[in-house]
Amino acid sequence: MSNITAFNSDNGFTAGDLKIDGYVAAVPAFQKVYIADGREYNASINSSGYHKIDMISTILVGATSGSFTVGETVTQAVSGATGTFIETIGSGATAENLVYRTTSTEFDTTNIVTGGTSSETVTPTEVNAPPHWLNWTLTTGDFPDGGSNAMALFEGRIWMNSMTNPNQWFATRQDDPLDLDTLQEDVKTAISSQSTLAGLVGDALVGFITYKDNYLLFGCANSFFILRGGSTGAGNLSQLSTETGLFSPDSYCWDNGGNLYIIGLTGFYKFPNNMAVQGTALDNISMRLLPNLFKTLKLNRKTDRVVLGFDKDANQIEVSITTMDGTWGIAFNYDISTDSIMPDTFSGGRIPSAFLYVNSYQDDVAGLLNGGYDGYIRKFDPEAKSDDGEIVDSYVLFGPITINELIKANVKIKEVHIILAEASDGMTWELYQAKSNELLVSGIKNSTLTPTHTGTFSGGGIQASIYEKIASDSIAIMLKNNTQDTSWALEGIKIKYMIAGKTKE
Repeated sequence: MSNITAFNSDNGFTAGDLKIDGYVAAVPAFQKVYIADGREYNASINSSGYHKIDMISTILVGATSGSFTVGETVTQAVSGATGTFIETIGSGATAENLVYRTTSTEFDTTNIVTGGTSSETVTPTEVNAPPHWLNWTLTTGDFPDGGSNAMALFEGRIWMNSMTNPNQWFATRQDDPLDLDTLQEDVKTAISSQSTLAGLVGDALVGFITYKDNYLLFGCANSFFILRGGSTGAGNLSQLSTETGLFSPDSYCWDNGGNLYIIGLTGFYKFPNNMAVQGTALDNISMRLLPNLFKTLKLNRKTDRVVLGFDKDANQIEVSITTMDGTWGIAFNYDISTDSIMPDTFSGGRIPSAFLYVNSYQDDVAGLLNGGYDGYIRKFDPEAKSDDGEIVDSYVLFGPITINELIKANVKIKEVHIILAEASDGMTWELYQAKSNELLVSGIKNSTLTPTHTGTFSGGGIQASIYEKIASDSIAIMLKNNTQDTSWALEGIKIKYMIAGKTKE
């Protein structure tokens, strides 16, 4: 388990600065993380909906003789510390001058710091090392009305929505997240749906999805729009799909093949990797595999949080659906290789509220990270034989097995042959029978049906065949393991069955 350090007063953070009862947008850009939590901008960092985390700047506190020039080199006499000026937050004696230090020598509170271009000076009263929690303050322009809860980095701009005007979008100046003045006329100027020919989207904007710098998707409540040709000049918005919309700003992920997976109000979909250029139809995965899943879920954008993550190691899409406070939730994963949906169960606050895949040479860090409601960050470990100290209750059901060639025909199991992985621990098997498929599945699911035969295997490899006699309208076999500190892997199963006469009335 790796340790992480929470932001505190030493970093400029106070509990309550960040509103987390809804969606929070966070965009890594220019060695910082820009954050919007759905509230309007406020000059007070405690009440503002726009913040940033600065990972690189040293803060020199103190009144300057004038204004430093962004990008100029600043040097401190005597100490020899040198850096690049980034911005000044505030004014007067408490002004915070952000400088990216370019020497190993640190700034001190004794000597004058001078700008190489502007010749302005400051003698720091405090020198604070990164990281910092700061108000995201613009040098020019205004943030969207009502705040933002969806953002993305595309073509060097930070794109954001407006909580008050859901059809509008805004994007900062290229390479300058502090400029949202759309009235300038140069090619890099900040832009919005009102200031460019690309125009508004024809639906309430929910989130942004970028594919590198090739194109930008606007996920709306009931549709998708796509921006092709860049954000200025010949760029244009066109409708990509009206089959579904994006449920929330985080309800999507990409796989290794450039395919996009999203959840909308009505299902779990795959956008094929050529859809943006060839107009290929969407694949409604949930409708194919579990037609009633989303009817049962009854998702609500006001109360529910949906997040997706791609696990490169397992080649699976992880989906977590919870209430905003994490008091209720379900999860499932979609296995791309087998085209199958499987349920996941997380106890307590362990159900994920966020996913992030981290590439790293450190084994204990690399992988799909799951941020839980209990404040811990975890990752899947295929070598572990317990789930964060708890028993892993895993099972697979084969069936129902029926005879379709004859009306009212019984099916009889003659032999079941199971092969486990060589390194596998043991497992339990159970044979079930019932008068119909529905009675069989519901009985097993609700634990109201008793198995007719059970047994165990103690280790891996080829197992002895099961020859227990069982005949009925509908039959199934369950393989499972719920023993502490054990794990099992199924290599193969063969079930031999036959017609066993007609069902008795």
